[in-house]
Amino acid sequence: MKRMKKLKKIIAGLCVLTCLLATSLNVMAGSYSDLVNDSLEALSENNAGCKGAPQQVANGTYRMVELLAIIGMENDTAGICSDMISDILDDWDTNNKTCTGAPQQSVNGLYRSVELLTTIAIELDTDSKYNDAIMDIVDTWETNNALCKGAPQQSANGTYRCVELLAVIAWELDTYGIYSSFIESVIDDMSTKNAQCTGAPQQIANGFYRMVDMLTIIAHEVDVDGSSTSIVGDISESLSTNDANCKGAEQQSVNGSYRAVELLAVIALEME
Repeated sequence: MKRMKKLKKIIAGLCVLTCLLATSLNVMAGSYSDLVNDSLEALSENNAGCKGAPQQVANGTYRMVELLAIIGMENDTAGICSDMISDILDDWDTNNKTCTGAPQQSVNGLYRSVELLTTIAIELDTDSKYNDAIMDIVDTWETNNALCKGAPQQSANGTYRCVELLAVIAWELDTYGIYSSFIESVIDDMSTKNAQCTGAPQQIANGFYRMVDMLTIIAHEVDVDGSSTSIVGDISESLSTNDANCKGAEQQSVNGSYRAVELLAVIALEME
């Protein structure tokens, strides 16, 4: 949580700087397509070596971190968040070395994803309209983490906060209010299904599936020319098809995390 305390201290400054600098600087981002492809290849290659669902979920969350870092850099047109993103990636690497197994790696991946999504949400919040909402999510994340009893509950906390931050990002991108009802529907769906969950594994699966729903909305928002409509539809269909074959919440979490990675890749390429 040290990283988030640092992030909190600079959020106000970031919001102001984003407003001032985004209009005056036009820094051309480099090509990230190779890095996106590298993450997708790593997902596939690592999956072949995974021994069960826990390792697959960890694989998915780690690829999420890579792709969210790319998206964060793409949206950092003023160059004010690069150090923060670099620090988050350093924390990710450092924490990975102390993880004693896949469940802890999944927590590491999800918690770093929360931090990166927070950074992206701040980057997109040029008028600070969502600043309070972002900070409320961060506060909830930290409060819940203190109450978690083990990695599964931490992962559930991480997935739910990711969904909430993705909702903020989706609202930020929804300039004309076209997707507002869809965003609210996903949030409601997460709450409804959470009430039916009998433990952390089901909550994690619920979180990943709602992440896919929210990322699908964002993918449509950034796909201004409709070039990715087909692939986004294919990913959604894959989620549904694979879900029918899943035997329990762990396999559903694998399905959700892998589809989330695929959608993040689409979004990263669209934002490039």
